Amino acid sequence: MRYWRLLALSFLAIVCLAVPAFTRDFDLVLLLDESGSMQKTDPCGMRKEATRMFLRLCGPGQRVGLMGFATDVRVVADSEDMGGQEGMEKLLARTARIQSEGLYTDIESALRSGLDELMNWNRPETPLAVLLMTDGAVDLSGEEEAVRDSIATIRGPLMSEYLQHNVRIYCIAFSGGADYELLEYLAETTGGLAAQSDKEEDLQRLFLRLFEDLARPQSVPMDEGQVLLDSSVQEATFLIAHREEEGEQVRLINPDGKAVSRRSSETLEEVRWFSAPTYQLVTVRSPQAGRWRVDSSTIEGDRVIVLTDLELVLDDFESYVRPGERTWLLARLVTEGQTVTEPTILSRLVIRAQVKASTSAVIPLADDGEHADGSAGDGLFGGVFEAPQETGSCDVEILARAPVLERRILRTLHVVNRWFEAQVEREVVSPGETVPITVRVETDNLPEGEDVMSFEATVLRPDGSRLSLEVIPVARDLYAVSFEETMQTGLYRLTVTGEVGKEGPGRIRDTVGPIEFRVRPPQVATLALPGLPHREPAAPVATPTPVPSPAPEPEVKVAVVPSDGPEGISLLILVAASLLVVLLLGGVAWWYVRPRFSKSQGQSMEPLRERAARIREEKHDTSEEKRTEGEAASPSEEPTEAGLDDLNRE
Repeated sequence: MRYWRLLALSFLAIVCLAVPAFTRDFDLVLLLDESGSMQKTDPCGMRKEATRMFLRLCGPGQRVGLMGFATDVRVVADSEDMGGQEGMEKLLARTARIQSEGLYTDIESALRSGLDELMNWNRPETPLAVLLMTDGAVDLSGEEEAVRDSIATIRGPLMSEYLQHNVRIYCIAFSGGADYELLEYLAETTGGLAAQSDKEEDLQRLFLRLFEDLARPQSVPMDEGQVLLDSSVQEATFLIAHREEEGEQVRLINPDGKAVSRRSSETLEEVRWFSAPTYQLVTVRSPQAGRWRVDSSTIEGDRVIVLTDLELVLDDFESYVRPGERTWLLARLVTEGQTVTEPTILSRLVIRAQVKASTSAVIPLADDGEHADGSAGDGLFGGVFEAPQETGSCDVEILARAPVLERRILRTLHVVNRWFEAQVEREVVSPGETVPITVRVETDNLPEGEDVMSFEATVLRPDGSRLSLEVIPVARDLYAVSFEETMQTGLYRLTVTGEVGKEGPGRIRDTVGPIEFRVRPPQVATLALPGLPHREPAAPVATPTPVPSPAPEPEVKVAVVPSDGPEGISLLILVAASLLVVLLLGGVAWWYVRPRFSKSQGQSMEPLRERAARIREEKHDTSEEKRTEGEAASPSEEPTEAGLDDLNRE
């Protein structure tokens, strides 16, 4: 499908907030063809003006670099953050240095240089992309074999790198002489867009669509040039496209009916107006809520884009589908990160979707708990549609309407019908475990008579190194290999490149991916020794001093790592040896302390024995004296064994 046909309508305006939180950050390298043929296909420098328009749409956190390519690749402008006025002006001025003097067209070197530049910026969590604009095909000094090898490298190893680093490729074919099949393959494989046009108004729309896909702004539907802005919009920028001779006729009319033109805006502090030959860029601070209108004789657009903190969000959108595949949509309104659940709003909110292909279908989304949308009234709207039967790229439009609110977003849907698919059996494994990789051939999608095929898997490991594996045939439509280098913990990204066809220059090469799997860190487990009761781990306590009375043997808890390999076995032996040493030291300490304890206990009883002896002697002497004096001793005065025992107990 030629994606540019879906963009054939002219557009009215772009409305966007200059607030960083409302737009998505991205890193982008613009790769512009500087071969000599561009003197014929772009004599007026239309690609330069379209580039300037795109740069003026960008804002803080959105980084852009500019490179030109022909026989060689050169840096036209170093990357700049579009949030700074100095960086913006520098990049705008450097677009004038784009040339059209090169001899050949080395697309492979251009793509590799663009990828290297993005990697040097080192913002891996930011969406990454390159825009490739060319009017030709791969051309390397006229050598056909070199051209075939370069194309094979682009479709194989180079695509593996782009996929593993999650870098999208956007392509614009600037003439009918461009290799559109290759450009479309690059865009669809990486999740970008491809289009073909050599007209300035088309270039502006294509750069606008690129901005939509990267920055993910909100749109507002337009009806006869009218746009409804709500009170959440704090600053709006209108990009108004028109014919070159009608720039002075463009006016912006607010909800009160007051018109603003380029000349009258010079006296208004809240309005900034930039004029270009084919578009006007108007920024309004704190725009009045209500319906705005653009007065121009060339209005043929169908939408306005608005960036705001009250957003329409599409959850879990599956951008790659097969022809006719059923796909679920889940949309919601979000403000300050929270889903809008106010009943008075939801009761009057209508959300629908439309797939814009050769045959468009409208899909209503419902918040009734019966369309995979959770529970009724929770603010989630769900629905399902069937993907188009024809392969290629198309737009999915999500539209939300309420009495004082309108939102619209676009997402790109890629309908693909590849001749093979790859997968891993497990997405999370432990260090040392193997990861089985399987490739299944879709025999119905194979070119007729083309059955000689081979596959190679490339794995990007967490440390940035790569390992390639040949995938072995198991059956005619099934190939497999096991990846065993999993000692590094972290995220792994896998791509598979397949070749099919007869031996020779006509072989087809495709790459799919990335397929991700993760090696988790070693898990720490609590293990009680055999025969001892198991308890949950407790906070560490001081080692108790040995006591004379027998006590239950303390429970010993050992943290071990599952012995899945040699390192695990060595650690288990070390833990066991340490435990044996602890037990031996405890026995020696008890053997040394026990005699002293017994001796100290014996010494503590000696004073009691001496006291009992003295009492016994005193009693005996008193009895003898009384008997000498002739007095009879009372039996109760004689010390008894029981009395001695009592004294001893004292």
